[in-house]
Amino acid sequence: MVCVIEAARQYPLLFIFLFTQLNLLINCLDNLTNQLNYLGIFINQSIVDNELHKFNQLALIYSYVKPFSQCVNACLLTLILILSVGFNFASLKFYPLVPVPFYLYIVTVSLMIPVILQLILLPAAKIHEKSSSLLKGWQFLALRNGKLSHYNYKRFKACKPLSFDVTIGEAYFLGIRRSTRNDYYYTISNNTINLLVSVPQESLIKNGIMLEQKFW
Repeated sequence: MVCVIEAARQYPLLFIFLFTQLNLLINCLDNLTNQLNYLGIFINQSIVDNELHKFNQLALIYSYVKPFSQCVNACLLTLILILSVGFNFASLKFYPLVPVPFYLYIVTVSLMIPVILQLILLPAAKIHEKSSSLLKGWQFLALRNGKLSHYNYKRFKACKPLSFDVTIGEAYFLGIRRSTRNDYYYTISNNTINLLVSVPQESLIKNGIMLEQKFW
């Protein structure tokens, strides 16, 4: 029991760490994008080298915290998946079994979980979109840089966009993109429906009556 309480106490800290990291990366990518829009008019080799160095620095810094961030992603999204399925099931099945205040608490939590999920998935998807757009913009401008245009284009082409993935060790589960968010929601809906179908209402009512008689 102590281990469960201690683990539950750490999840808010993990969420704060992840949310802070997401916002820092987005701010850095926004600054690089603003420099792209401003410096694109004065494109030359020194600007290309400087901006490429900045992006590589950001990618290097992110690579140091990426293994821990990916593990945090896996823990948080797994917890959200379990809680979402459980509270969705409880909000649909437990209405005749629990007191009204407790049922309102269940419904409130089931509505809050998608909001928390959006706080993770939306910024994580933006990081991949912004970094991809930034690299494509520099690839386009690099072609305007005279004799070294093809060389600079290949340099930016070799850079990989930043991305938030869900992994534990070597096991890869999900790359967070705008398209993969729908897959995650589908997993929640599918598991909720399977749980609703597999547990009949009659058995819940019967077990609830037996527990109430035993308690009293």
